[in-house]
Amino acid sequence: MPTTTALSPFTSDLELKSYCEDQDFLCNGEPEPNSRSQTLIYHFENKKWWIKVTFKGAISSFPQNKTKRERRKEYQDFVKLFDFDPLALLDDTVSEVILSEDPGTIDSINLRHDLEDTSNRDPLRVTYPLCLRFPSFRAINIAELIEEDEITDGVFRVLHRSDRTPHILKVVNRPLYQPRDSDVIQKELENLEHFKGVIGIVQSAGIAAFNNPYATSQNVEQMVIGGILLEYYSGGSLQRVLSEQRIRKFGWERWAI
Repeated sequence: MPTTTALSPFTSDLELKSYCEDQDFLCNGEPEPNSRSQTLIYHFENKKWWIKVTFKGAISSFPQNKTKRERRKEYQDFVKLFDFDPLALLDDTVSEVILSEDPGTIDSINLRHDLEDTSNRDPLRVTYPLCLRFPSFRAINIAELIEEDEITDGVFRVLHRSDRTPHILKVVNRPLYQPRDSDVIQKELENLEHFKGVIGIVQSAGIAAFNNPYATSQNVEQMVIGGILLEYYSGGSLQRVLSEQRIRKFGWERWAI
């Protein structure tokens, strides 16, 4: 992970994260993307907010023949000119600022500040599930797990540092967490609760917890669910059984029964 410089509690600064742009312009023969985004962390007075600044439209109508690196540098320099202080940023999530050439959006919009919880009102809000929502699962800090092997994308065989117990860890493996990822995690945990103790069903070993990376206040610990821990079975995955052509050893016709 990249290192960051400690900031004074009474200063504001930007920490640039991922940059992305619409690649369809290459197929359409257009000179530049019609959409580009820069994700960043805005620090101010010992707090931080995750912000995604999206620009929709063409910056120039003339062919520039610039590389993606040059376009990224140009857009990042542009974003650094913003004053984020007046914005009503959402706490503990990612706020998206959309810049558009649409003349119908030139009027300012006043945001209400008295909403205690907007998670149910905003379907695009990015929030990790809180560990407190699933008290029946053992919470293990993800820092206590050692990665041993990546089985497939987002699925790892891990060891617990203290007792060396093997587990399977399932995480959301993407650069920026998406709102629907929380729904998937919560539904799988509900299923594991429902099938607890049922023979033939993979059992949960707990939840992998860590401090919310989108937390606004850096002085408050907010433990969230970053992944699901499952019991480890040494027989290997079904994919490996198929790829190694060991299917006849397992009497697979009986699995459905």
